Amino acid sequence: MIILLQLLLVAGLILIVLQILKMSRGESANSRVFNPPSEANALAAESPVKQVLGALNSLKIARAELKQEYPAALAMIGGYLNSHTVVDAGSMDAATATMINDWSDRSDEVRRDLAKILADYETDEEIEAVIVAVSDLELEKGNYRAWLTWLLAQFTK
Repeated sequence: MIILLQLLLVAGLILIVLQILKMSRGESANSRVFNPPSEANALAAESPVKQVLGALNSLKIARAELKQEYPAALAMIGGYLNSHTVVDAGSMDAATATMINDWSDRSDEVRRDLAKILADYETDEEIEAVIVAVSDLELEKGNYRAWLTWLLAQFTK
């Protein structure tokens, strides 16, 4: 749900930027001047729903690619840190503890994937994008790398 709201916000911002660009070129909203089709015009002509559908499609493709690259870690995080399992466990901390316990048998795979995520992405925002793409985990900005590092440490004990 949060991802959908973020995508709607991004789509809205895109529409605003496109309108500002049109106005800066001297075009009014009611301009009758013919503009040859272009990608920007086509995007502006699309309904917000179609724009969101396009963004969701892109998200699905990116999510599948991420899951293929880091299968164990993202299956684990996505399977345990979603709204349903967090409610069932009672808290995010309890769901995380259950996740760590249940995946301890596959610690080699999990360690490999977690270390690879940390190595492949330099910024906290990039790591946040990976985690948010597969789960409902919400941390304060700047804490995703630290959390993933902590999680990796739990599997190296």
